Amino acid sequence: MFGYGETIFSDDFEGYGLHDWPSVYWVADGNAESDQSKNRIELDPTGVQNQVFRLYGVENESYWAALTYHSCEFPNEFILYCRVYNGSEYILTSGHMDRAVIAMRNGTYWGNPCRRLITFNGNGKITGSGIELGTYQTERWYDVRTVSYTHLTLPTN
Repeated sequence: MFGYGETIFSDDFEGYGLHDWPSVYWVADGNAESDQSKNRIELDPTGVQNQVFRLYGVENESYWAALTYHSCEFPNEFILYCRVYNGSEYILTSGHMDRAVIAMRNGTYWGNPCRRLITFNGNGKITGSGIELGTYQTERWYDVRTVSYTHLTLPTN
């Protein structure tokens, strides 16, 4: 993530051991906290030349999603770059109906207020700030860039 021309934080996950949790700076929550056997550093599903941070919720059983947080101070202007890969597992029709969400959250607890920056919805659509941006397919990588030019105030409830 970049702000005012400088890197705020960056992590390519290459420096961690295979099947390890990435570092103390990544805080697990939800299913990532209770089942780190499915939420860990793994080889890229499309080619073993890279390592990735895999998050995997509880499939077909509950509303329990895998969440992780990386604490940082967000400047008034920032650009967030990341890559997102979504599996093709069944998505519930209620509860956690999204495949992936990138958000700013107050603290490191799933119930705290947050502002979604980009969402890969379970219906195959990508949204940002509530606006439909396009569609996506599962089992392929997407390069994501989110730009903020104004201070984002997180909701309080």
